Amino acid sequence: MAVGYIRSLRPDSARLDAVADRLAECAARAGYAVQTVYRDDGSDTENARQPGFRALMARVRDSDAQAVIVPSSAHLSLQPDVRRWMAQLIAAAGMQLVVMPQLAVGVATVETLPRPLADQSR
Repeated sequence: MAVGYIRSLRPDSARLDAVADRLAECAARAGYAVQTVYRDDGSDTENARQPGFRALMARVRDSDAQAVIVPSSAHLSLQPDVRRWMAQLIAAAGMQLVVMPQLAVGVATVETLPRPLADQSR
């Protein structure tokens, strides 16, 4: 069992619906049954206060899911320190963070962002 998480900087429900569907399909091929896909639509908040992420964290504490699936780490945050902190919150809840880069087609990822925003640790 798993839950998904997606975030978009701009409000685009149709695109996020498509990403959520693709996330569930790819996760199923990888052996995960996705219970719910949490989302933050039009959220430029770069921290764990995002309502979708807060709902995800509240759910995983009481869930039988073993993983949180994201299309790219950029769906957590574009800021490396915040991204690491959010990943640590997921791990502290006993969940594995699974990044499925095949989902990131047409979605900005850390690797495809303009240089000033990209993760400089690579």
